[in-house]
Amino acid sequence: MPNITCPQCRAEIDDDLWESTGRAECPFCGADMPELAAAAPAENRTNGAEDGRISLPPLPSKSVIQIIEVSPDRRVFYIPGGRAGAIGFFALVWNGFMAVFTTVMISTGVGDKPGDMHPLGIVAFIGLFWLIGLGFAYWWVKAKFQRLFVMLEPKRVVIQRVLFGRKRVAETELKKTSRAELIESYQQNNRPVYRIEIVGEDRSAKFGTSLKREEKNWLVDRINEFLHPAGTPPTGAAKFCSECGEGLQEAVPDPVTGAVTCPACGTMVSTANIDAEGELAEAQENAEIDTAEFAQPADLVIDEQRGDHLKFHLPICSHATLSWIVAGIAFLFGGIFLATSLSSLLNFEKFDVVKTLFLIPFLMGGLVPISVGLFALLGRITTDITAQRIKVRYHLGLIGKSKEMVTDQITEVKLMTGAPSNPRIQNKSGRSHSNNIAASVIKSANHMIPLTLIHNKPTARYVTQLVRRQLREMGVEFP
Repeated sequence: MPNITCPQCRAEIDDDLWESTGRAECPFCGADMPELAAAAPAENRTNGAEDGRISLPPLPSKSVIQIIEVSPDRRVFYIPGGRAGAIGFFALVWNGFMAVFTTVMISTGVGDKPGDMHPLGIVAFIGLFWLIGLGFAYWWVKAKFQRLFVMLEPKRVVIQRVLFGRKRVAETELKKTSRAELIESYQQNNRPVYRIEIVGEDRSAKFGTSLKREEKNWLVDRINEFLHPAGTPPTGAAKFCSECGEGLQEAVPDPVTGAVTCPACGTMVSTANIDAEGELAEAQENAEIDTAEFAQPADLVIDEQRGDHLKFHLPICSHATLSWIVAGIAFLFGGIFLATSLSSLLNFEKFDVVKTLFLIPFLMGGLVPISVGLFALLGRITTDITAQRIKVRYHLGLIGKSKEMVTDQITEVKLMTGAPSNPRIQNKSGRSHSNNIAASVIKSANHMIPLTLIHNKPTARYVTQLVRRQLREMGVEFP
């Protein structure tokens, strides 16, 4: 049990806090506690059975999470900073670009001659972009340097964030039904990035966005085991690894936690509270595709179809309203950017090589969002299937990107409904994933190519059926 009490807030602290964090201070109120540095090192909390401590399952490989305290009525975890990803580089590039752009704008666009921009106009124009750049920079600083202490008790969770010595403490009163869940925070490369969220009486505790997925899974399970020690009767069992898709039918559950370890990638998959509804629904959808008959979508055009060749195309987005919204925003942004750059160029009293060279990147910067808008409105996905290979091209006219896969390597053509296989993931909107998200994909052992992108389920379902039947007609075998 903890043997040091904070003299200021009376929190009980494990005597190995110094060893875990390197700081002799209370993680909750920040009071100096020099006695921590002199305390004898304690055993790792995940292997505490010998000294009567509560044992937790081992942390995921290379995890940054540190276990500060484990007792019947409290859990304390420490999450250091350091995982900032590529956001720092992006912030540097964005703000560096804005520094050059601002210099050019001020030097060429401000004045009292006819056609010169008013200073307030320049501030209004570039201010938003500076706010975005500084926001990215602040996000990077938080991810890189902010340290986090999470204290969990049966009726409350306390989170202390420490950034450059400045401490912020947030306390959330818990309900009897409170539990930790993974909630989508944002998307990166079209993949959701989740945070850990615990809903309390009048607010929610949110943290852990920068952790790896297996760390989030581990922490969610430990929190829920603590808040609901009796557990919940299983409603199913995990049949596949949520990380790599490897079958888990032969995996042996841990006798204490009930979790199984994926034999392929080593991910721990909990089987204590598995909700197989999403997994079963997706499996049923794919099974029905082989037997049902679906109507061809109006926006899908089959260019050629015979025994050894299939070629068809469809818009990059089947939602006309969404396409126009994206295009409208892109055209507005690009138009303002382009018009401002051209205005500055035309205001030169005489040709200036240096200023003209400076403006060329900004002229191109205006063309990029306009191209994105055109792609949203007029872009296509063209799929070309022969007996030797399948080629999918995402393009606007001659400009685009292609992906190919040899037909002998195809292992699956399936409908992905978006129903999460991870039982910890909660759809915040309360709507079913499978009713709102669907994509047709073709997979090999280590590669996946989307056949549809921003399309509704009927379109994705028809494309899946069309490609499956064509491949089987050409003699390609897959499950």
